[in-house]
Amino acid sequence: MRVTKKPLHTVKQYHKADLDKFSDEMWRLKHDLANIDDVDEMWNHFSLGIKKSINDCVPTTVVSSKPYEEPVWFDKKCRKLVAKERQLYNKWKEKKSDTTSEALYKSKRREAKKYFNQAKRTYVESRLCKPLLEGNSKPFYRHLRGQRPKQHISLLNTDGDITDDPAVCSTILNTHFHNQFNKTHALHGQDPASHKPNCGEIEVYGVIKLLNSLKSGKAPGPDGLKKEDLTLDTEQTAGCLSLIFNKSNVTPIHKSGSKQNANNYRPISLTSIPCKLLEHIVLRNLLEKIDSWLHNRQHGFRKGLSCETQICATLHEIIGATDKNSSVHAAVLDLSKAFDRLPHALLMQKLTDIPGDRKSVV
Repeated sequence: MRVTKKPLHTVKQYHKADLDKFSDEMWRLKHDLANIDDVDEMWNHFSLGIKKSINDCVPTTVVSSKPYEEPVWFDKKCRKLVAKERQLYNKWKEKKSDTTSEALYKSKRREAKKYFNQAKRTYVESRLCKPLLEGNSKPFYRHLRGQRPKQHISLLNTDGDITDDPAVCSTILNTHFHNQFNKTHALHGQDPASHKPNCGEIEVYGVIKLLNSLKSGKAPGPDGLKKEDLTLDTEQTAGCLSLIFNKSNVTPIHKSGSKQNANNYRPISLTSIPCKLLEHIVLRNLLEKIDSWLHNRQHGFRKGLSCETQICATLHEIIGATDKNSSVHAAVLDLSKAFDRLPHALLMQKLTDIPGDRKSVV
C-alpha cells in the first residue's frame, strides 16, 4: 500500500487557552454590542470580535494528519507493518539471490495482509455495524459519503445546454428557489408587517443551558465558529448571543431524477451554531403556546409523535372499521414543495388567532 507524506495543519489548543483574558475581551465585546442598534452590524461585530479573541487567547500547534491515501481503519500498527515490509523488500532487492531475505519479506507481507483484514473487519463491526444496530446511522452514512467521488453540479441553462460553471449554476438554482417561494403577502386585507415575530426577551441562562448541551463535531456553518469557540466562556458568550441573530447560507440538495434539472433540487439552509441555538429558543417558546391547540391527529414535528405513531393510529381505525364491517375510505395528498409555497402571512394570522399572550407567540 502506497503511503504519501502526511499533510500538516494547524489546530487550536483550547485546553491551554488564557480564559481570564478571553473573559475580559468578551465582556468588553458584550458592552459594545449593547450600543449597536442594527442587527447585521451587531452580528458582524460579534463574529469578528470573538474570532479575534480566540486568536489572541488560544494557542495553536502544527500537527500532521493522516495521509489522504490511507483508509479510515489504517492504525499505528498498520503503518509499522508497512514500514517493516518496505524495509525487508528493499533488503531483498539488494540481494535477489538471498533466499532468507525473500522468505522474511514474504512472511512479513502475509502478516501485514492478515492484520489489514482484521483491522478493517474490526472497524466495520465496532464503528459502523454496532452504532447502526443501536439506532445511530450517522457513522454508517458518513462512511458511505466518504467512499463516493466528489461530484460537481451541472445544470441545464435557459438555452437547453448543460453547464457546469459554478456561477451560472448558482444563478439557475437561486432563480428556481425564488420562483417556488410563495409571494403572497396580504391576508384578509391586513398588512403582514403588523405581524412581526416577537418571542419576548431571551434569557441569558437559557442560552447558557443550550451552549452547554452542544455536541462536539457539529458543522460550524458560514461564520466558522465551532462549539469549542462558543463554550470557552459560556456566560459571556451567552450574553452576546442574547442580543443578536445571524444569517444563513442555502445549499442545493439533490432529491431524485436528473441532476441536470434544477427542479430536482431542494434548498437547505446551512445555519451556524448560534443560529441553531436561537432557533431552538424560538421553537420551544412557540410549542409551549400552541401545542395544546393542535389537533390530536397532528403527528408531524411534535414531541412524542412521529410517522410511526401516525401509521399505528391509522391502522387502528382501519382495523376497528373492518371489525364493524364498515367501509374505509382514504385520501392521500402529497403537496409539491409545500413548505416553500405555504403563505407565511397565513401562518402568522393563525398564530395571532390563538387566545392568550400574543406577545409571547408572535
